[in-house]
Amino acid sequence: MVVGLAIAGVVLVDAQGRLQLAAATASRALGRADTDTARAALAAAGPGTASSVTHRDVLVCVTLERRPAGPLPVLLHGTACAADGGG
Repeated sequence: MVVGLAIAGVVLVDAQGRLQLAAATASRALGRADTDTARAALAAAGPGTASSVTHRDVLVCVTLERRPAGPLPVLLHGTACAADGGG
């Protein structure tokens, strides 16, 4: 049981990193007005991922949330902001 929980923990850390990377990639792409790259980054976040985009002053921010499958009931959350130079 301990080994199973340890493996689940490693999988969660990996999923969190991927979610954060997808949010960062999407926010930078949206800041450049590159919607194709932003869509691809959001799709790479995986099925069941909820996303929201907000514009704050000169920033564009992307927030992603997802509940991964597995024995641990957690909500993964990734947020990233980038300069909004695309208009």
